Amino acid sequence: MIMCLSSICSRNKIPVREIAPSWSEREMWSEAFITSSLRLLQHVEVIQAPSSWESLDTQTWTEVTWEEKQFENAPGRITAVIQKEVMEMASMEGYPVSLFDDR
Repeated sequence: MIMCLSSICSRNKIPVREIAPSWSEREMWSEAFITSSLRLLQHVEVIQAPSSWESLDTQTWTEVTWEEKQFENAPGRITAVIQKEVMEMASMEGYPVSLFDDR
């Protein structure tokens, strides 16, 4: 999947940086997606993180205070371009694309 994404991004002149995102920079994020062998590529609408990582040691999941990053209008333009090409590649490989389409 990484080679596929790199190829799609290169063809569409989408810059790629292979670094872990920093939660402190979340206000700069405009869109996000995840990849998996089952769903291929899925846009993200919300990411949650605990307000305090230390609270995870002393509180249950329901007691922890969470911060959210919401992505309005998901999927974003870049994610939609990549997702479209991933689906086209999957159909050319003989996978039943209807299994992956969540619209």
